[in-house]
Amino acid sequence: MAYAISWLNIRCTSAVNTNVSLRVLFTGIKPNFKKDFKAAFGNHVAAYEATDNMSNAHTCICIAMYPDPKGTATGEWVLWKLSSISYIQQTHFFENGHY
Repeated sequence: MAYAISWLNIRCTSAVNTNVSLRVLFTGIKPNFKKDFKAAFGNHVAAYEATDNMSNAHTCICIAMYPDPKGTATGEWVLWKLSSISYIQQTHFFENGHY
């Protein structure tokens, strides 16, 4: 539901007299299509999790849920981490081998 509402709010509507989306009216931040459309709901992604003592990056397998819940321009997404069965917020992730 959060995914559908986030996309409805990013579109311009005829309910507002200006040619500005509801998200832009409330947050003042225009959508960044490279960050906001990085994945789609349900996509299988690998997110950078952390590094160990040897500075090797670890990835975790996740399912993309929805972008940027706070309305900031960071490009952050809410992901469902499969190994811990919990939500995480992540900026750096890739799908299908593309970062």
